[in-house]
Order: sequence, then structure tokens, then C-alpha cells
Amino acid sequence: MFLRIALAAFVIAAAHAAPAPRAVLASAQGPVVASAPGGAAGAACGSPYLIDQTLPNGARWRMCWEMRTIEGLTLNHVVYVPKGNGPQNVLRSAALAQIHVPYDSGEPRYHDLGSLGESAVALSAADCPGGERRGTKVCVTTRARGHALLKDGFGDEELRRSRQGQELVVLSAYQVG
Repeated sequence: MFLRIALAAFVIAAAHAAPAPRAVLASAQGPVVASAPGGAAGAACGSPYLIDQTLPNGARWRMCWEMRTIEGLTLNHVVYVPKGNGPQNVLRSAALAQIHVPYDSGEPRYHDLGSLGESAVALSAADCPGGERRGTKVCVTTRARGHALLKDGFGDEELRRSRQGQELVVLSAYQVG
């Protein structure tokens, strides 16, 4: 029997309060956060491989995606544009296969994930609620991400502030086992 593991491949988050950009790679083991300073960059791809999404707070994410044979879902040229500011390069390239997992032996195992792109599962509309399927194996959607900002008023309720955030999710699922 095959075990189907759906990995939320990439979660790119931007809050209503427009905090510093962060890219989150989510897996069953929890999130891995990566961020980088940036400069300006334009799109390096066209439709359907271009993702250009503006979130409710006015923050904009722009990136290219591809499904590689070995690495699986790969994001390239990830650019974040805060509301009212210029573009910032966040990631040049990111793939699930780039995550290094140390084992008990203490010895590294490279290419641990194998050929992810070949094991990607076709997504149905139900697998991508409220989003857009790109090709048959990638979903692009936005969803609530919880608190973007929570400031304690130190006992004064009028000074207490809270805002909810939205995140851009780019995901694929893989048949493993």
C-alpha cells in the first residue's frame, strides 16, 4: 500500500501589517524559515509559470515556479514588494530537495528525497480550495495565517493592537513509498 503524503511545498507569508518578508517552507515536520535582503528584480518567466499575487494588505509577491524531475516543485526569482515600497529579492531558488536532514549516524545523505517531480500527484479542484491550479500538479492560493501583529497594551485595552495576516501558498503533493 502506498502512503500519500501531501507536502505544502511553499508558503510565502505577508501580514496585513506588512512586516519584514519571510518565506516559509512547510512540511510535516514543521516550518523552515528563510529570508534575505533584496534589491529590484523583474519576472524571469511567463504564464502559467509566473505567480504575481497582491495580498489584501497591498503587499505583493512575484515568483516563477517549475516542476523539476529531481527537486520537484521549485520556486525561482522570488520577489516581495511591500505596500508603498520597492521590490526586494527574497530567494533566488528554493526546492524541497534542498532541505538537509541530519540522521542519527551523523553522516549526511544527499539527494535523500529522490525524484520528487516524477512522484508529484495531480491535484483536483478539492485539493486547491479557493485557489488556482497551475498545470495539474501545483496549486496557488491565499489563506488566513493567524496573527500578523499582536501588541500588548500593558493593561490598557485602548493601546492593545491585533491584526490578522494572509499568506500566499504554493503547494504540490507527492506519492512517497
